[in-house]
Amino acid sequence: DAVRAIATGIPRPGHSVVGAGTYRDGKEAWMTLAWEYCALVDGVRDGGWASGEGATCAWRGLEEVLLYKSRDGEVSLVEHLAHTHPDYLKDAGGAMARLFFV
Repeated sequence: DAVRAIATGIPRPGHSVVGAGTYRDGKEAWMTLAWEYCALVDGVRDGGWASGEGATCAWRGLEEVLLYKSRDGEVSLVEHLAHTHPDYLKDAGGAMARLFFV
């Protein structure tokens, strides 16, 4: 219920707002989704969806992950509520992948 409430902006049954408790309850699910979403890039990079020089990714938000991974970057962690713009909260629950070059 928490993930749906965050994504739609409609409070959970019995609640009047999508507030801190909703984000707390949805944290684990959003972070798991973020890790899985980042893993989709491996299919792109390995020729599963797009391949060849200049290949692009049609999945919003994965362009940066694809770029960084193509230059040996790795997803090192996912942060909860790293970005709190209302549109981003609906798209990703505030979860944001952090990539580092190793």
